[in-house]
Amino acid sequence: MKIISFKKLSKEDQNLINEAERIISYAYDPYSQFYVASTILTTKGNIYKGVNINTCAYGGLCAERAALSSMVSQGEYGIKKSPLFPKVIILK
Repeated sequence: MKIISFKKLSKEDQNLINEAERIISYAYDPYSQFYVASTILTTKGNIYKGVNINTCAYGGLCAERAALSSMVSQGEYGIKKSPLFPKVIILK
């Protein structure tokens, strides 16, 4: 596993991660309590956010799909960046 210092990330990536941290408390998953937030930076420079929502009645919606739905609902389609860091730990 690779360890990356938060300070070594670009300001753009830092901003996207900070935005995800800011909204993660809005995630809803009373069963597994696995809370996820996602951000998307568009080619127009806008940031769209989403959180996971899991219920027993309606199933679940992952954070990435929620952010993508928010983006498309506003008429944007160009994704510049959506930070996903598989097998990476970000230290602040």
